[in-house]
Amino acid sequence: MKTTILAAAMFTLASGAVSAAAIDVAGQTLSIGGEVDANYTTGTEVFAMDFTQSVGVEAWGVDFSVEHELDLLKLNETGFDYFNGVALEAGYTLAPGLRTYGKVGMDNDFDFGDITVGTAFAF
Repeated sequence: MKTTILAAAMFTLASGAVSAAAIDVAGQTLSIGGEVDANYTTGTEVFAMDFTQSVGVEAWGVDFSVEHELDLLKLNETGFDYFNGVALEAGYTLAPGLRTYGKVGMDNDFDFGDITVGTAFAF
């Protein structure tokens, strides 16, 4: 029964259409958006629901973005810290489908984590 209720909640949340907002600021495009990810893992029987809010801007050929993730299932818990850090990313499109990027995360004390740099090819 518990699994059925969780699956129904997941499908209800997934059925809504959500889109990011794109705002033109001084000739640059500022995008603001969010994503709700509700999932159930069968092996460990864990249900998770996370909300990721993001803001990004593309300027001078470089795209910058900042993301923050919030665990929706812990919102009513006492002592739950809403701010658990942010993820920063900057990327540059070299050619259609070829992008180089760098990203770093910060925790709630603004201490930087590992830095990732790479190149992604999409086809």
